[in-house]
Formats: sequence, structure tokens, C-alpha cells
Amino acid sequence: MSLTSAQAELETTVSALEDAITELVMIVHEDRPAASQVAIVDHLAEVVSELQADAVLAGQRLHQLTDPRQLADRLPYVDQALAACAGTYWCELRSFARINELRRTAASRGVEWRTWQRSIELSLLRCEAPVLRAQAAVRSAWQELGELLAHYLRPPIAAPPPVPVTEPDTGRAETVPHPRPATVEKPQMSTRRSS
Repeated sequence: MSLTSAQAELETTVSALEDAITELVMIVHEDRPAASQVAIVDHLAEVVSELQADAVLAGQRLHQLTDPRQLADRLPYVDQALAACAGTYWCELRSFARINELRRTAASRGVEWRTWQRSIELSLLRCEAPVLRAQAAVRSAWQELGELLAHYLRPPIAAPPPVPVTEPDTGRAETVPHPRPATVEKPQMSTRRSS
């Protein structure tokens, strides 16, 4: 993988995530049943809007990149937006408590409500794979950056092993660190020709 392909993968997965969330937003906001001014529905609409805002923010941050090398600077912000999106998805929308609350409300209100509630649950399930793929794409991008960083960093210079030294008076052997060689300064290179 390269930075270019990591960026392309991120853009593709975030775009798919935005599409899946847009479908969920339409179902929650536009397909809601008549007389749905219930606290749980208003809360659901709010949470779904937050989910969409985080996904859109991740997409905007990716679209600001004009060069794949900028990914190193922008990836933390993309990661942050996608992490917020995933947190909202799993904790606020897919948790047992939220789904159960929605089901109980729909069960007491008739067929239109139950149909709407099932549509929401199916749309939430369709969002799961895009959420997971976007998180995997961020991890891959981080891994690519880490590999590039490791490739371009110089390996550390190993210290020479200690040298055993015997004291002449006692005959006792002792290990002393190897003396470091004196550093020799390299002559300055010049771009001028010598005459």
C-alpha cells in the first residue's frame, strides 16, 4: 500500500459511509409516522443528525487533502471524526437499550409505527459494514504512515559491548564500558571549485 492508495481507500469508505447514513437520516426524518412528537423520536432524530455530521466532517477533512503526503498531518482529524461517528453508532443507536426503547414505543402505537421502526433497524444494520470498513481504512492509513516513518528513520547505533579489564594490583577482573571513540569532524563540503 502507498499513501496514495491509503487516501483513496479512506475516501471510498467514507463516501460509502455517508451514503448509508443518508439513507438512515431520510428514514428517521422524512418517513416518520404521523403524530410522532415523542421524546424518543426527537432524540433519535438528533442522534442520527450527529452521526451524519461526523461522517460529513470526516469526508470534508479528506477532501481538503491536495497531496497524499498531507495525510500525515490530517489523519488525526479524520480519525477523530470517524471515531465519534462509530461511538455514536454503537452506543447511541445500536445499543440494546436504544433498540428496545424504540421497539416498545412502536409496539404500542400501531402498524405504521412498527413498519417505521423495522425500517430504521434494517437501515442501521446496513450502516454497520460501512462503519467497520471506515475504521479499518483509518487503521490501514495509520499503519502505512508508521511503516514509512520506520523506513525513513535511521536505526539506532548499538553501543559496543563492555571490555573486561583486570586490575594489576588485585588481579580482580572488572567490566568497564567500552570507551567511545573520539568523534572526528568531517570537513565541510563546498560547492566551490578549488583552483
